[in-house]
Amino acid sequence: MINFYVKSGKATTFVLIDLILYALQISNVFFYRHALKKVIASGFAFALGQAMVFFIYAGALRFGCYLISIGDMAAIEVLG
Repeated sequence: MINFYVKSGKATTFVLIDLILYALQISNVFFYRHALKKVIASGFAFALGQAMVFFIYAGALRFGCYLISIGDMAAIEVLG
């Protein structure tokens, strides 16, 4: 089939090449969109994980400040 198009003339050869290039562009757009969705999802997952670590540290700091303010612990004891 391709051999027939190639032998029949330059115009059909260029049309065939254009069709092949168009098909490659469409497939690249599909893979790009799929990869973009995966990147966005992994970015949100990473952000959520980092936010959880931040809030845990913030809670621990607040609890340490509370213990110091009521006089239950000294500042050096909270650090150790």
